[in-house]
Amino acid sequence: MWKNFVSIESPLVEYTRDRQNNKIGVLISGIIDNEVVIGWSLCNRSAGDVFDKTECIDIAEGRAYNNDRYLNNGDYYGSVPESLEVPMIEFVARIKKYYKNTRFSKFTQAFDI
Repeated sequence: MWKNFVSIESPLVEYTRDRQNNKIGVLISGIIDNEVVIGWSLCNRSAGDVFDKTECIDIAEGRAYNNDRYLNNGDYYGSVPESLEVPMIEFVARIKKYYKNTRFSKFTQAFDI
């Protein structure tokens, strides 16, 4: 879906899991226009979603491409599901080490706590 529009350099992917260790979502980071961006995708299992690796990555890449529009007055609250807030904060701490000396998008900086 997003593959035709998004060109993420140096991607880093992390899967989120439920308590039974089943994959339920993905966090992705990469570089677009010389800026580190992050995206996410999470299965809505109550609506019958089943984890599909390719589809989850495509959705996360699309959100990474447009991530600054997900800010709410400079804050990320409400822009990601509550269940992903802590994993996203931990993911940003991890990618700060991976993408040293690279500018981070405003959305990515919002998770730098």
